[in-house]
Amino acid sequence: MTVRTIAKENRFTPDADGTLTLNTLSLYLFESHSEAKEIRVFDLKTGQSTVFSDDSRNKVPTWLVGNSVIWAKNVEGGSTELWIARAGDAEKAAYLAGIVPAPISNLKVRQLKDGVIAIAILALAAFDGSVYNPQKVS
Repeated sequence: MTVRTIAKENRFTPDADGTLTLNTLSLYLFESHSEAKEIRVFDLKTGQSTVFSDDSRNKVPTWLVGNSVIWAKNVEGGSTELWIARAGDAEKAAYLAGIVPAPISNLKVRQLKDGVIAIAILALAAFDGSVYNPQKVS
């Protein structure tokens, strides 16, 4: 038997109904000496796990409202895009919700009483209070 990959799963995050979970899976590929990452949706009723995204630039998937998912995507120049899609549609039917002009390392979502959705991110800050992008320092 030859080991070709080693998988490491992160925590499972259930949706509001408790029927689906999101998790990230990191794979180390021995043949290419590289790492691959997946975001997966696990259906607790059927036991089926499906790939939501296999783009290694995607990170911090979080349930939004219902079965919608928001996640961050690292892009060129150190910025971060925020994308939204339904869990069953995967990232192929996603839309760009916004761009943060810096790298982020965390994403939290809360629905407020009036139905507004609040999003909080963790990023470095510049002296003026704006987000800091180390790739854009001149």
